[in-house]
Parts: sequence; structure tokens; C-alpha cells
Amino acid sequence: MMNIRMKVLCTAAILAVLTLVVPVSADVINDFEGIAGNAIDWASDVSIDSDPNYSYDSTIGVTSGSQSVRLNQCGYAQTLSFRLDAAGKALFMANSYFSIDVSVAASGGTYTAGYTNIEEVAMNALGPGFTAVASGTPLQFYWWGSAPERTETLIVDYSDFRDAITATDYIEIILTTNPGGGAPCEIYFDNAQLFGGTGVLGAYENEVLADNPVLYLRLEEDTTTSTSSGNGPQADSSGNDYWGVHRANTEFRANEGIGNCRYLPGIDGQNAIAAGNAAEFDWTFDFSDDHAFAPDDISFELWFNADADLGAYAIFFQQVKTSEYQAPGLGNSEGTLRVYTGNPTNPIPPDPNDPNEISQFWWYTNVETPQDDQWHQVVVTYQESYGTADEMAIQLYLDGNLENSTVVGDATWPARLGPEFDHVVIGGANDLGYVWNSFKGFVDEFAIYEGILSADRIGVHYSAGLCAMSKGDLTGDCKVDMDDFSVLAATWMLCNDPNSFGTDPACGPTW
Repeated sequence: MMNIRMKVLCTAAILAVLTLVVPVSADVINDFEGIAGNAIDWASDVSIDSDPNYSYDSTIGVTSGSQSVRLNQCGYAQTLSFRLDAAGKALFMANSYFSIDVSVAASGGTYTAGYTNIEEVAMNALGPGFTAVASGTPLQFYWWGSAPERTETLIVDYSDFRDAITATDYIEIILTTNPGGGAPCEIYFDNAQLFGGTGVLGAYENEVLADNPVLYLRLEEDTTTSTSSGNGPQADSSGNDYWGVHRANTEFRANEGIGNCRYLPGIDGQNAIAAGNAAEFDWTFDFSDDHAFAPDDISFELWFNADADLGAYAIFFQQVKTSEYQAPGLGNSEGTLRVYTGNPTNPIPPDPNDPNEISQFWWYTNVETPQDDQWHQVVVTYQESYGTADEMAIQLYLDGNLENSTVVGDATWPARLGPEFDHVVIGGANDLGYVWNSFKGFVDEFAIYEGILSADRIGVHYSAGLCAMSKGDLTGDCKVDMDDFSVLAATWMLCNDPNSFGTDPACGPTW
């Protein structure tokens, strides 16, 4: 998910949301991988593969898979639409939200004015008929000479429409687009999803706390770094009040991520956020179950937005250690995610040229590391003593979905966590000193849980995160109500001239 800034007040009205809802995971109904699937053009009533206004693109707006679809049509029109098949209709009825990623290319100095609008999202089915589910320009890009390539996620609550359906002979989703005023005609789309189930979803923080994290760094506060320690405090919101800090090279970013977050510039040295399982910092290491964040089974959750030039072997998080292979932890491996699998008890050192040995220390997941200027949720779970005492089960979730799992360890190379750890570092490898293999990008909402976080709760957290970063919900309470209008009214006049953004320090974005 892309971090979403407020553009105009009418975006607050897009959702007509009173509460968001709970998914087990998001269901992709079209990611435009060179095949139209259920995508048609509403006006021409033909597949987008047969309409000359559509083409596939591999460079702009790719948020799922390797391609997006480009619409080249100026002016107000009902254009990209989805005519759902039987499987799609079943997913529609089992969910409450439709979302799609919408992108525009960089201006490059060519386009200095105008707008690219999604004017309306309509749906059509027996019972409610053709209905505008989100109107009043639910998504809008303004243009200026230095405007960068941008991506926003449009989220629409269709639960009322769904509840009014009397038969599922047909279900259609219709977008009305409107580039004009000097803006380019091209709009890029990708990653059309349905999610939501039917339960009521709370604010992100509340959903995390409902699962009793043993450590929860929200990274909401902008704190000063001490010149003596090189640390700035970061609150643990789990209720344990554990010690947490950011190091000198990290940067506070307001209104990015889920609320606020921190940016790690990828500079080895002090590029990290750290925590320990005591109220005060302690140089003493106690690697026993009695002093672990969580003994035995454990789960880790992190939201991140990795830079395109993320280091080839950047570490997302890892316990403080002296061994390069000591679990638990998550890292990048030249574009794919890899997970630490454990510190073996066998004293024979691993042979880096023997894949049977080295594989016991790393799990190469075959899951691509997202580096697409968007926010992603990642969850890693470890289940010790799985099957036999020497085996351990590991799961990797990305954006609410179980992407891969494995079982590691045997009698020769027993899989172990740790020894159980009492310090953790986000943003690089570290031994309470110098940071290396530094992560570059944004991080937010890091949590550790005792036990295995279930698939449905991971889906709930992901959907709550979508809610917190969605258009309209300015207070992060998963509702669009008068409180959000009050926040907008208080900041509306900060700046209304895009040409001043980035040059006038008093100018905040309101578009």
C-alpha cells in the first residue's frame, strides 16, 4: 500500500464509511498481467484487450506482478470496469471493500496544470441496480511542472450495496475517469482487490493490542537524539514499557505510514531502531526463556516501504548477535526475502559452498522483496519443536497473505531460536554497536507476539492498516466522520499552491 496524503476534502467523502470490516486476506480480482480477464471498457462494452485505449505497461504504476494497465483517454467517461465471473461474484459477496491502485507518470516539466480524477465508482447488480457507491471525485491528482510519478490506492466500502443485492446473476464495478485541464490523458491501474468479510474492524492500534504484543513500537513520537548516548527514546505501547530507542541516522516522518513513522537512510553506523526486554537499557545479555521477549513460539510484524536502492543484503530486523546466521530475523537477498532459520547446536561451522549446510541457517523464501514505493505488511512466525524436537516451522506473510512456509532442522543441524534473545534491532545487523547491512526506507508499527499469530488476525491487522492509510480517515479510527472533517478544516489553508510545495517551508500539501 502506498502511503496516502490528503488531497482535497471531497476525498474524505468518498468512502461514506461508518466502520471498516475484517478480511482474512485480500482477494486480487485483476492484476493486469497481460490478460484482460474480467476487465472491460464500459462505454465500448468490450474487453480492454480489444479496446485501443488500453495497453499494458511494465514501468509505471506496477504494484502487483510485473505489469499495470494504461488507459489513454481524456475527458469525463465511464471507462475501466470489471464484469465479475462466478468466482468473482462469490468473492464480492464475501467481502465489503473494493480497492485499486491508481498511478500517473511524472510531469517532467511538460504538464504544469490540470487534474486527473476518478470521478465516481459505480456498481451494478440485481436489487440495487446501477448505483454510485463512491462519488464526489474519490481520487484526484493535481499537476505541476515538477510533479513526480505518483500512486494512490482508491478504497471503496460497498457493504450497503452488497446487502441490497437480491440475486447474483451479474455484478459489475465501473470507474468514471476524467483527466483534463491540461493534464495528460494516461492513467495507470493495477492490483484490483476485494477484501473485508463482514466483521467490524477497529483502529489499527486497537487491533494489534487485542493480540497482546509483548513489544509494540508504534514510532509515533518525534524525540531528540542524545549527544551522549546517540539514542532517542521510542515508546513501547505493549504495556510492558520496555526500553526502545532510535539511533542518530534515523529520521522522524510525520503523516507517513500508519500515523507517523521513521525513515532509515541506509547509512551503516547508526541506521537502526532498537529495543530490549527491560525498562532500562542493560548491557547484560540473558539468553534464557525466563528473560526472552517470548519463550519458544514467537511472531514478528513490521510495516515497511523499502527504497528502490535497498541494499542487496539489507536486514529488516534481527536480534542483537555476533553470528551472521542467528535467528530470528528477516533480510533481503538480492531482491528476495530470506528468513533466519536458527542457530545450530552442532559445533561444525557451515560450509558456504555446501547448499545443504548453508540452507540450515537461511530460508530463501522465493518471495520478491517489494521495492515499489508502497507500504507493505510482513509477518514472520516461528514454531519451535515442530514434528520433532529438532524441527521448526516458519511462515512468511506479506500484505495479509501467507506467501510461503517451510520446516527446517534435523538431527544433524537442529533448528533453534536464538538462544532466546533479549534485544532486537530494526534496520540492520548489530551487536549493540556499529550497524551494518543497513535497511533503506520507511518502517512502522513493529510488534512481537508470544505464540503464532493466526492467519485471520494477520488479515485483520493488514486491513486495519489499509484503513489507517486510506483516503478520508484522517484520525486513524477506521471511521470517516465529523472528527475527520475537523482535522481537515484545521489544516486546509496550509497551502493551496502546488508550485510552492517543497520550496516554501510553511507550505503543507492539501491536494
